[in-house]
Amino acid sequence: MIHIGGPSYYEESLIPEYHYKKITDDTSGTEATIWAPTSGKQIVINAILVSATTSGTLEIKDQTAGATICVVTFNEKKAVPFGLGFRLLLDKDHALSAKFTVDAGTGDCHITVFGQER
Repeated sequence: MIHIGGPSYYEESLIPEYHYKKITDDTSGTEATIWAPTSGKQIVINAILVSATTSGTLEIKDQTAGATICVVTFNEKKAVPFGLGFRLLLDKDHALSAKFTVDAGTGDCHITVFGQER
């Protein structure tokens, strides 16, 4: 029996893994693998956190298919959390990558992907 003011029941969402990658670019466009799943597994993305030290463009990609998932443009030094509101599932054995291209000079992009493999 549940009483008013008593405990409520809810499903707690636990994200078992995260993968971090720092990409440094000098306007040439630098791509790096963020997450390569274990053979026979799929990547399930729950959320992404991105921080850039300068203006530039970030492309999050399904590296194996060569497909762009999303593009984020930074006009300045900034951090952006992506709470997707759903889980994004890549195909089996598909890796996740990102390409960062700064507008001028040299800059860094820090990417953390939260999710799991299934």
